[in-house]
Amino acid sequence: MKQELERIYRALASGELSQQDAMLRIATLRRKGGEALATLLASPQWEAVVAPDGAGEDASERLVLLRGFGPKDAEALSSRLAPATCQVLEGEGYEALALGVFEALRGLMRARPQSPARLQLVATGDEAEWLIGLAGMFETARLENPAVAAQLVLVSAGGDGAALARGLRAEWGGSSDVAVRLDGSARQARRWRVIDEAPAAPDALRQGGVYLIAGGLGGLGRLFAREILSRGADVAVVLAGRSEPEQALLAELQALGRVEYARADISNPAETDALVADILARHGRLDGVIHSSGLLRDEFILKKTADSFRAVLAPKVAGCRNLDRATRALPLDFFVLFSSIASWAGNLGQADYAAANGFLEQFAVYRNRLAAVGERSGRTAAIAWPHWLDGGMHVDAADMDALRRRTGMGSLRAEEGIQAWRRCLSQPQGALMAMHGDPAAMRKALEPRENAAQPMAKTLAATAEPADLAARTRDFLRRVFAGALKLPPERIEGRAALEKYGIDSILAMNVTGELEKPSAPWPRRCSSSTGPWTNWPTISCRRKNRPC
Repeated sequence: MKQELERIYRALASGELSQQDAMLRIATLRRKGGEALATLLASPQWEAVVAPDGAGEDASERLVLLRGFGPKDAEALSSRLAPATCQVLEGEGYEALALGVFEALRGLMRARPQSPARLQLVATGDEAEWLIGLAGMFETARLENPAVAAQLVLVSAGGDGAALARGLRAEWGGSSDVAVRLDGSARQARRWRVIDEAPAAPDALRQGGVYLIAGGLGGLGRLFAREILSRGADVAVVLAGRSEPEQALLAELQALGRVEYARADISNPAETDALVADILARHGRLDGVIHSSGLLRDEFILKKTADSFRAVLAPKVAGCRNLDRATRALPLDFFVLFSSIASWAGNLGQADYAAANGFLEQFAVYRNRLAAVGERSGRTAAIAWPHWLDGGMHVDAADMDALRRRTGMGSLRAEEGIQAWRRCLSQPQGALMAMHGDPAAMRKALEPRENAAQPMAKTLAATAEPADLAARTRDFLRRVFAGALKLPPERIEGRAALEKYGIDSILAMNVTGELEKPSAPWPRRCSSSTGPWTNWPTISCRRKNRPC
């Protein structure tokens, strides 16, 4: 540990590492020295589970989006689900459907429900399983506003309408599962499970191979370029990106072997076709593809725009489709898509990023099916990665500490990540997640959580006068914000706009956690009953004579 610490301090002194990155590396190193850490692989599967009885139903607002139903079936189901609001989800293609669901979620949040609100996306038909990719967006919505719950329900075509309505009503108040299947009386829930036996595969890289890495000058792209180049001088790597390359980074890789950079926007079909055609013209072959492109535009659902949502989906969703179409006739050894754990756990401000990565996982399953009937070549895997310590993404130690408390996961070091990638290529599943950290805590995080719709606690409200309760609430909020912002409580002004103090994802996570603790002076679910706290104007938060 001492030698590693010395290397970190030298890198900090030379400017190679920021203070934030150095602190994260030191924290990771110390945890690794004191805990038995492990890298686990997990994959989603459908499990038969008992249907909820719906006894906890208490949502004040219910919005049901229907996809794949004919007009008559949709109308009949709507009448059976009254007083819920039912709407047909319009649009063609994953991007349009995801945006439609996002806008419905945003509408629920902007309505600032006074008690829990629920959105159900009920889908049938061939495209229904693609919508599983929205699970991470639903988890993100729950993180941003625990009063709003969203769920995907897949149903069989032509089933009994009355039975379906009963099943959907049962889910309203008695289920925390984000994705379920209903088929008559049978119910399945989609859950991620650890793959206990996941040995490393034989080396997927071949001598003289030619490999394309989209997003190749990003942190992960450079790491995998080095891994591929270590296989020998005759291996070639083509890096692709939308922007002009940073010459210093490119030169560093070119010193290791045959590396080329091609400027191309893979969300553009013509540019992707030209990219692959040029590789074949110059090298005569292409043996593997790694898609690591991505875009982040973090913003809470309440404030996120449709244009921003589309922009984040484009490199992942359109880029994946275009790469597959351009290489569909090639004898690839592998087609690997880099996803994120946001597709499983969600992440504050990243509803669009979670939906984009969720698509990759469904696409991997789809492409493996095509390969099984000879319509594609090579192993397809979408790997949901946690934070890589050496991956170029800057995350502060507090963010990682919050993730560790929630999931047991920490940062993945380069050697551990490369080993996980090899193990992933040995698995038959298309959608995979690499988890690194405390194995017991990570396994626990995969278990279904208790239903968030808890009975209303009335003890405090019954014993306290309204004025006293309001004063205690303001005092509690002042202390919570002071702790999160590391300011004396007296510096937090009750009627000052919260935006003046600055809001970021880690502050949001910390404050939300405090508001949901049993010691808070309100029922747990009431912490968000006026809408997400990030939309409160002030701590006093009086709006039209209604205190928070």
